Order: sequence, then C-alpha cells, then structure tokens
Amino acid sequence: TYLTVAYLVRRLSEALARHWQEATEAAEERSRLAQRQARELAALHEIARAVNSALSLEDVLRLGLTHSLETLGMDAGYVSLIDEARHEITTAAQAGFPQSVLDDIQSGPSPLGLGLSSAALATRRPVVVRSLRDEPRLQRRSILDAGFTSGAVLPLTAGDKILGVMSVVSFAERDFTPAEIIFLEAIGENIGLAIRRAQTYAQEESRRQLSETLRRVSLAVNES
Repeated sequence: TYLTVAYLVRRLSEALARHWQEATEAAEERSRLAQRQARELAALHEIARAVNSALSLEDVLRLGLTHSLETLGMDAGYVSLIDEARHEITTAAQAGFPQSVLDDIQSGPSPLGLGLSSAALATRRPVVVRSLRDEPRLQRRSILDAGFTSGAVLPLTAGDKILGVMSVVSFAERDFTPAEIIFLEAIGENIGLAIRRAQTYAQEESRRQLSETLRRVSLAVNES
C-alpha cells in the first residue's frame, strides 16, 4: 500500500510538472505572438507613414521597397508596375542588387503572364519560395548567380485593381509562416494604395499644367 501511494504521488507530481511546463510554454508562445503582432503593426504603420508622406510615384516606390526589405529582413528587391495598354510589366524601383542583376531586371519590360509574378497576379496572393534554385517559374536566373536563395513575390493592390508586384529575395534560406504571408498581403495593400494615390496626383497635376498652358495660350492669342 505504501508503495502504491508513493507511486501515485510520484505520478501526480510528474503530471503536475508536465502541466506546469506546458502552461509556461503556452504562455511564452502567446507572449511571442503578441510581441510579433505588435512589431508587425508598428512596421505596417511605419510603411504606411513613409509611403503616404511622398507625393511622387518614384518616392513612393523607393520608400515602400526599402522599408519593406528592412521589415521583412530580406536583402534585395524590386518593384514592377503593370502597363495594361501594352500588356507588359516593367521594373520601376530596385534596391540591394549587384550590377549583374540590375542589368537583367532593368533590361526592359516583360510580357505579362510569365514567371513568379504571373502567379502572384493571377491569385492576388503572395508567392513564397524557400529554394529559388528549385523553382522552375523563376525567370531572372541572374538572381541565382548572385547567390540569393529564398524569395517572395507580393501583389500590389488597390481595391479590386492590381498595379504591380514587389519581389524580395534573401541570401539565407528561409520559410514564410502563414502569419508572415498575411503580413506580406498587408504590405502589398498599403503600398498599392499609395501607388494609386501617387498616380492620381500625377494625373491631376498633368491636367492642371495642361489647363494652365491652354489658358496662357488663349491669353496670348487674345492680346495679339
């Protein structure tokens, strides 16, 4: 009987210890999750603040790309915008690449429907790749030659309109969790809205300048 009681006490103690360890680990995981979510919200706020402080499309793309690379912990990337009239996609901003890659991505527009960007555009979802070397859809082979290993392509959206994609890569191999993929989507939406605002501003400024030019011409004709 004494041995039975001692055995039960020992088993109960072990069960309580496991329960305490599991509860502690769960609490630590919740704390890590809360901290990560807080960092991501702060990062999104910073990206939104940066891109919305810019008026020109060039500044929006540059700030959006550099802040995204820093936030995601990626080493290089580029933004490509869609030309619907020509059915093409063209590199509009880049950061972090060696000259060999720049020569490739800035060589000219590419037809829509090719490469990893086509998958991101078709699904309106980020495409993440752990091993670029094993990815048959990769078009820019110069990225492999430069030593980049993992990457992601995220669509830049504004409402129901897709404006382009952002492609980011890293030297180190990495996976993207479901939470990080959601974070990529949020980045794409933030930058997409800022791009649309900058494009709208540029169009309005162009119309304003045209109107002013026509007004001056009209005045000159009347004075003559």
